[in-house]
Amino acid sequence: MLICSRIVKSDIDLLDSARVTIQLAAAILQGIKSRKEWSSNLTLLLSRLKSTFKKLRKAVSGVIFDLDGVLVDLQIPWLAVRNVLYSKRLLYKWEDIHGCFVRLWKEDKSLYNEALLIVKEFEREYSHDMKINTNGDPY
Repeated sequence: MLICSRIVKSDIDLLDSARVTIQLAAAILQGIKSRKEWSSNLTLLLSRLKSTFKKLRKAVSGVIFDLDGVLVDLQIPWLAVRNVLYSKRLLYKWEDIHGCFVRLWKEDKSLYNEALLIVKEFEREYSHDMKINTNGDPY
């Protein structure tokens, strides 16, 4: 029966109880020291985060996420997006953009991220041409 797939070299000899005890004590002390440093850093970061949120609460009264285009339409030329994705060999000719993203997510996350960056760039480029939907109907 194979217990370990690789041999780990160490200077520890389990038969040398004095050395094992010293090494174990040193490891425990190092762990306690690291935990205290981590805890103090965590406390400092938490206080900074609270301070940042207080400033944000004063500056921002609300955030609205419009992920389905009911409130705002970005007027993105999706055919151009599709053509760029196709030219970069990220989208198959018979796929829609959503299908492309689903496939890339399953097959290759790096290609998914590449496609995502392309769409984000179009969104950034056309964000100034945003159309506000006054009747609440995106279509």
